[in-house]
Amino acid sequence: MHATLRDFRFHAPRAWRAAMTRDGIDALPALPLTPRLAQRLAWITPDGLPPGQRRQAEFQAGRQLAAQLLAALGAPATQVGVAADRSPLWPDGYVGSISHSRRLVGVAVARRRDVRAVGIDIEAIAEEPAVEAIESVCMRPEEREFDAGALTRAEFATLLFSAKEAFYKCMQPLTRVAFDFPDVTLTRIDPAAQRLELRLLRAATAEFGPGHLFQCGYRSAQGHVYTALEIGH
Repeated sequence: MHATLRDFRFHAPRAWRAAMTRDGIDALPALPLTPRLAQRLAWITPDGLPPGQRRQAEFQAGRQLAAQLLAALGAPATQVGVAADRSPLWPDGYVGSISHSRRLVGVAVARRRDVRAVGIDIEAIAEEPAVEAIESVCMRPEEREFDAGALTRAEFATLLFSAKEAFYKCMQPLTRVAFDFPDVTLTRIDPAAQRLELRLLRAATAEFGPGHLFQCGYRSAQGHVYTALEIGH
């Protein structure tokens, strides 16, 4: 497997096969959110577990996937640590991101020499009663007026929330800045290319200041939205 992957195949880690629905895994489409990342996705079924055990199952599944990808990329160490804020600590020379919803766990990993930072996010498309709450949390006034095209209100709100989560996961480890939802705004959506553009509205570093544009890939499948954002060299 090469550092740059263009053919994405999603597999469940063997150690978690018993906790996953095979039909769900087999039905998941390839999601080439960005060609420079090694990505894998697993469908887990923690239903019936107490919340604490469910979170632990999600955590362990994410680490299993991350270890597989790191090994595939030739990393001498495949254990992903945990920072004080609970974010992943990747082995030297590698970057990555882990995300999960109630049923899905996704991981993206790359060599640092190829990609400086990456953020991915998975969100179940919001049910209508929750949409207004999501909008109030993540949307700026101008984004509420954005022409979302064929996307439903729930799809658009979930997509924007997910894109900003991916932005945070990508940029916070790189800049050590604690970004908030209003710090970026949506400027463009390209449904054909399944990409959107975010503009930074605050000063973060000398490199990333107001007006800096970020490209985010997205997909929608299995009732979920998937987003990924990377920073190259």
